[in-house]
Amino acid sequence: MSNAIKWHAIWRHPTSSRKRKEFRTGGYRSLQRNTVQKSRVWVNLAALLRHPFSSNQRRTWREIALHGARTTAFDDTAPRGNSEALHARLFDKYVQNSLGEFDPSEYVELSADAAPADNSDVKLIAYYLPQFHPVPENDAWWGKGFTEWRNVARAYPQFEGHYQPRVPGELGYYDLRVVDVMKRQVELAKHYGIHAFCFHFYWFGGKRLLETPILNYLENTDLDLPFCLCWANENWSRRWDGSENEVLISQSHSAEDDAEFLRYLDKYFSDDRYLKIDGKPVLTVYRPSILPDTSKTVERWRKIAIELGYPGIYLIATNLTCR
Repeated sequence: MSNAIKWHAIWRHPTSSRKRKEFRTGGYRSLQRNTVQKSRVWVNLAALLRHPFSSNQRRTWREIALHGARTTAFDDTAPRGNSEALHARLFDKYVQNSLGEFDPSEYVELSADAAPADNSDVKLIAYYLPQFHPVPENDAWWGKGFTEWRNVARAYPQFEGHYQPRVPGELGYYDLRVVDVMKRQVELAKHYGIHAFCFHFYWFGGKRLLETPILNYLENTDLDLPFCLCWANENWSRRWDGSENEVLISQSHSAEDDAEFLRYLDKYFSDDRYLKIDGKPVLTVYRPSILPDTSKTVERWRKIAIELGYPGIYLIATNLTCR
């Protein structure tokens, strides 16, 4: 916590460039850490400054910093109804995690025994987010080199005992353009009984984003875990919720787009590893309710699937809203 004490100026003057400079030349540089860890600490602190806390929280942390000691606010015996004590404990945990001083009990050794053979009728499928590599569009929208790791590092605890930010395990802050990363992910998935990966797929009227890891998976047949796709068919917006506010790239749902989309996916469907049920390729749609006419889309896709040589298509809805 001693390093956190050196940062109290930031909390009192979150918008002061002079105070930020003091932090960089004082407490920040005094950390006996490598460059990556320092960068993570700065990202985490910047995230906190962008999400202002209550005046009670800032007052608690300031008092702790000025007294230069761990006060009763950090004492585990402090009353649990004391919100300042709770916030202080959360902040303490946040600083520890930011510095890499995480609780080793959060991790377990790799299981010595593999999961039972995949012979059950129930198959465990893991959704797979391919956002852990940079693309030009995210560089333009969020800053050079943006990946999902930036959001991971900015996380902070929401309640006592909430371990955030989480530090990745053996693969570290990986880049999904590296095929060897995916090879290890497949090994771990098989070891723990995962039957298939379901890659989030981003298609916007023919424009595709974050497809590189999926293309790499397709091209490397030694990645021998079954896979399928989930079309994340909503707009991308700055609020990360698919809303119509501050749209970064929008969908263009139409009958023509339905046909073009499914015909493009045949490059994946035709792979021997692609997940099929009764010969039908499995396709998940994230929000079918926002399609102009869901029943017509399904009808088109089933017809096209038959034209492509499949007995049909097996559709799954991730978020189903009736209207």
